[in-house]
Amino acid sequence: METTLQGIQLLILLLLMIAVPVAMTIEKRHKIRVLRNEIAYWKHEVRKTLEALDATQRQAVLNYRRMSHPMANPPAGVMPTLQRLQQEQPQDTYALALGWEIVADQPEIVTVSLHGSSAVKSGHMLLTGETDSGKDTLAFLIAAQLCLRNRPDQLQVCWIDGKRADGAMWQGKAHNWREPTLGPDGIADAMHALQTERERREHLMVKAGVTRWEELPDGVRPPLLWIYVSELELLTMGTRDLEQWLKTELTAARASGMRYCIASQTVSGKSTTWRGQVGCYIAGCQSARSADEPNLGITSSEARDKGALPPSELPGSGYFTVRVKRDVATIRAPLVDLESRRAVLARLPAGVVVPAMAEPVRLVPSNGQRNGHHAETANGQRNGHHAEATNGTSASTMKSSAATSTQSSGNSSAAPVRDWTAAEREAVMTLLTTTERTNAQIVNEVFGIRGGRNYRPFVNRVVDMRSELKAVLTP
Repeated sequence: METTLQGIQLLILLLLMIAVPVAMTIEKRHKIRVLRNEIAYWKHEVRKTLEALDATQRQAVLNYRRMSHPMANPPAGVMPTLQRLQQEQPQDTYALALGWEIVADQPEIVTVSLHGSSAVKSGHMLLTGETDSGKDTLAFLIAAQLCLRNRPDQLQVCWIDGKRADGAMWQGKAHNWREPTLGPDGIADAMHALQTERERREHLMVKAGVTRWEELPDGVRPPLLWIYVSELELLTMGTRDLEQWLKTELTAARASGMRYCIASQTVSGKSTTWRGQVGCYIAGCQSARSADEPNLGITSSEARDKGALPPSELPGSGYFTVRVKRDVATIRAPLVDLESRRAVLARLPAGVVVPAMAEPVRLVPSNGQRNGHHAETANGQRNGHHAEATNGTSASTMKSSAATSTQSSGNSSAAPVRDWTAAEREAVMTLLTTTERTNAQIVNEVFGIRGGRNYRPFVNRVVDMRSELKAVLTP
């Protein structure tokens, strides 16, 4: 009897184990059928509504449905964005993705290019947004893409960072045009150095008979230079007339292969004449609607008409509205945390760069470093590491030696040599650090001198500069 009861209980348990899942499955299928019927009903209603509209109204609805909107959660880090960029822009290594959007239910990147011949060229950038809007994160994303896709002899970066921490992460990298300027103390020197570099590049273009950096021959064309200024107000420390400096430098730098990205919380209330040289507006969150037009270059209503959000309507950090000429889009930049930044920087080659000074001199070993790779020295150390000056020799000593107008040692009877211009000194230093030219070839290329009374003093001075470079580079 007891055995029979146990058997009945077991049978009931088995039936329940089978019946409960079956009942749940039936219930779920019923809910699915109900949802499908509701979807079909609303599709039918939408179709009826569209059919009732006239052609103009119908097209407006369709356009709205196709309108892009920022991707809420773009893939984090630099690499997913970089991989997508390489798929879409495999040839243009100066192209960069600013962020992600959704177009026709598909994730897309918004891309611009620093190359002057690109159909999506950006020129100089104005990056604005209130505190914690994500400006420095976006700047890192831009720089990381450029450096990962280009060798140091193709692209260099210059950081002017008043907050110090972000720019400090780039110290010691081969892509640095000069070591990052951290804090206000070096602002004036950095601005003078940039002006000098622009003049040097103009000298190269005049000598080559071209009008644009892109037209310079491969053996002469210097790397494209991307300059990030973390706060516009920093530049007031380097000049009494910031407006004129910006207008002059932005106008001339673009043709010289120099691209500025100037960041600011807002440019509302600031002079607007220099903003005519800005090709790409990247506007983050703003509290006041009155800040929309100064920071985006178009009114709030114009931004909405083009399917984008005005800066005052952006939902939060990481959202930006981008405008290049008449094209406008609202995007979200990916989150790039500290670990992701360190991983990216670890992939970039190290380099030997002279600390920030009034006239920048970039020291790059001639073997191995031009291709972005480390070159092993005889004692096992890498040329990519910083070399400490020995016997009291320093970068400032080297600079003063290069600038001196006295005769070089070893030819005291030669005629006095005129002072070199900053552009000439920089041209000589560039050839010394990035080419295998002989001293005589450098004198001929920079000064057009093949012989004569002043030939030997010019060569001797180049020899002295080469010796100073060797002293700094030798561990």
